[in-house]
Amino acid sequence: MAVPAEQPACDDCGTPLVGRFCHACGEDNAPPRRELRHLLTDLFDTFFSFTEHVPSTLRDLAIDPGRILRGLRDGDTKRYLSPFKLYVSATVLFFLFLGLFDVAFFQLRVERTSPGAPVVLMKAAGVDGDHFRLHETWLHPRTVAARDPQVVAAFDRFLAGPVDETNRSYVMLVRNLADEPARTNDLIATWAPRLLWLLMPVYALLLWPFYRRGTLVADHAIFALWAHTTLFLLLIVGALWNMTGLGGGLAVAMLLYQVYLTVGLKGYYGRSWAGAATKGLVHSAVYVGLIWLPLTAAFFFWQAMQNLPASFWES
Repeated sequence: MAVPAEQPACDDCGTPLVGRFCHACGEDNAPPRRELRHLLTDLFDTFFSFTEHVPSTLRDLAIDPGRILRGLRDGDTKRYLSPFKLYVSATVLFFLFLGLFDVAFFQLRVERTSPGAPVVLMKAAGVDGDHFRLHETWLHPRTVAARDPQVVAAFDRFLAGPVDETNRSYVMLVRNLADEPARTNDLIATWAPRLLWLLMPVYALLLWPFYRRGTLVADHAIFALWAHTTLFLLLIVGALWNMTGLGGGLAVAMLLYQVYLTVGLKGYYGRSWAGAATKGLVHSAVYVGLIWLPLTAAFFFWQAMQNLPASFWES
């Protein structure tokens, strides 16, 4: 005797099925399977719906910041990428650029300046050295100086003598940078660009004291997304500037950013040029002075804690 097959049930409401369509909810329980051509159609629709907004977005990013900011605020999705899509696209492009061209956002190097024997010195302004220097670069192709045993030995001799505890952590940090050049730089290269992403909400909150009347928190958030988009793209411009051999790419990027910031503030919030320029400079100073510099100091203090021996903290 044949055993009856179990009666199928509707995937949506669980009602036993008599045919293809559920008589309780109308669900089609045998929808057509998606073929490869359907997936390709979705891909091209997504791609072209994205790229059709890129020309107008890039044009107004470059020549009319106020116009694109007002469009982002008003939800003009027929002309521009959405604020978050614009921001994410710029950051992806920035990180992709760093990876493809092996550019370091920031790097430190202990390098020789002359063939003489390196010596670590205590001076009135702090710790210094003869025949070597601590050199920093921004937005340059990644170059890590080779380990110099003589410089490392000079630091070891200095640390073996009487050193006040205030300077010891700094000297130990630079000593380990000379001993393992890639260690600190890899951490900086990893975290500095990410902080630009994570601090975007803080940037928006710092705008509120300058433009409180007639604005919403969302207005400041949109401006912060635009500002960071502009900054990421200008950092690429600065790196390309450095790659030509001219140098000073970070200064070029930050100068252009401040110009765009002023134009954006004037076009978005509708105040005077003098007010936009002044508030833009103050906002940048507060953002760097109260946020970035303390975070930088905290990073190097954390590095000192990682590098100093346990006996230092016990004492």
